[in-house]
Amino acid sequence: MKKILVLIGVVSVFLLSFSIEKRPDIKVAKNETFTVELNYVAGTGYNWVWSNPDTVNFDSVSVEYKRDNNLIGGAGTMVWTFVTKGQGDFSLVFDYKRAWESTSIEQKTFSVRVK
Repeated sequence: MKKILVLIGVVSVFLLSFSIEKRPDIKVAKNETFTVELNYVAGTGYNWVWSNPDTVNFDSVSVEYKRDNNLIGGAGTMVWTFVTKGQGDFSLVFDYKRAWESTSIEQKTFSVRVK
């Protein structure tokens, strides 16, 4: 009985892996704006940098820094606002790095579908 349950579980996972479509993190219409929020700590010198602006069909409109509290060098949120220019599926990549260093300590990728 135990072997049958394990077999059913394995078959279920196998079938689900084929039926689950990769869904975009962000869905937006053409010529509309959307935002991406990323946490950061100001006092460390690290900032989120948009790494692939040449591979997408939208523009950055603004970047806003929101502090979580009034502490100097404390944690906060970077809010990136984008406007779409054309339809398609894109990856939006950000690197968390210092301006004077070439490597990042973290990378975040968002899938964007523009209809």
